[in-house]
Amino acid sequence: MISSTHNATRLTAPYRTVFLTTGLSRRDGGPFLSVSGLARAVAGRGRGDVAVVGVYRSSTDWLVDREQWSGLAVEAAGLRRFRAVEFLRQRLEHHVGPGNPPAVIHLQGLWESASLAVERLGERRGVRLVVSPRGMLEPWALRHHQRRKQVALLLWQRRQLMQADLIHATSLAEKQSIRNLGLRNPVCVIPNGVEIPAPWGGVDRLIAATVGDTGRLPLPGPSRPRRCLFLSRLHAKKGLPMLLEAWARVRPTGWVLEIAGGSDDGHDREVGRQIAARGLADVRLIGEVTGEAKWRFLSDAELFVLPSHSENFGIAVAEAMGMGLPVITTTATPWSVLQRDRSGWWVEPAVDSLARAIREATAESPAQLAERGRRGRDYVRDHFDWEGIGRRMDACYAWVTGNGPRPEDVKLD
Repeated sequence: MISSTHNATRLTAPYRTVFLTTGLSRRDGGPFLSVSGLARAVAGRGRGDVAVVGVYRSSTDWLVDREQWSGLAVEAAGLRRFRAVEFLRQRLEHHVGPGNPPAVIHLQGLWESASLAVERLGERRGVRLVVSPRGMLEPWALRHHQRRKQVALLLWQRRQLMQADLIHATSLAEKQSIRNLGLRNPVCVIPNGVEIPAPWGGVDRLIAATVGDTGRLPLPGPSRPRRCLFLSRLHAKKGLPMLLEAWARVRPTGWVLEIAGGSDDGHDREVGRQIAARGLADVRLIGEVTGEAKWRFLSDAELFVLPSHSENFGIAVAEAMGMGLPVITTTATPWSVLQRDRSGWWVEPAVDSLARAIREATAESPAQLAERGRRGRDYVRDHFDWEGIGRRMDACYAWVTGNGPRPEDVKLD
């Protein structure tokens, strides 16, 4: 931490910022967007000394996924386990070894090769360690593969977290989860950003909502059902079995539920089996939807649902809101604003609660849902601009290196 011996000296600017991640692939979920967005936002501050070091899951994926990291200095390799640790450690040595300028290592995520690679490097003079847990310290996440994580905490992860100069939370709820584990480090609370690309982000899609014109593709008709979407990684924590049971209870007339997302652990097959077992002809398993197709997929819908058991942020929610969709999500996500601003439904992660929200949402008219969506879109526009988030994070780096005052985003309590 800042008061510790190895970090008692000031790191005179300029200093290098190294983003360290195992989330270079879209199959890694939210970090694929949030880490690339944050690195680009910081680099966009005129900082030419920003580097990204990471690993990806497969060369085939990387041929497409590397486009997300364009414009950044990325050092990447398709390695796993101990080979990945060695690669990441070597690249970090290149950036923070003797003869190099001072550095901030910004570790993204826990448990995996990136965390092992940074072990003990943060103890060197001239190095600051910032850690973004990316939801991996949330209660549900700690219970998932619990034994493996308990071993990691015992061997290195807790010590590394305690030594971090700064921990980055993307919501107040995540900050509280960090404090609940007894970690007293300074914590900065800065959300992820959301970027809705043109033309989707450059037009007012919800004009004249009072007369039912949403500015989207044609409204539903007798042969065109109304669409509720799930668009995220298909993973156990996303609550899809719970959603399917809730949908089966309601079966809203004139609606379809479309489930889109990639899966690398077979969860998509389990979801498909449950759809078939329940006879849900109005539920469609779409597969992965990316790029331009993703935004069109969101554009041509009226409702979005993310029934997660755990989210530190939930970038899929922010993207849906940014596209003007009302959202149903759970209190296991930090989206209480949906309830406060009447831009959606924020309910307990339980079948009864989800079913009630689905029943209420699907009973509303297109104009009513569009008005909810307008309020959500305005909130995202005002709070999740990447340029502002890059400025806030850069101020935290300046403070942690002794080159600036403590920002309001940094909490000591």
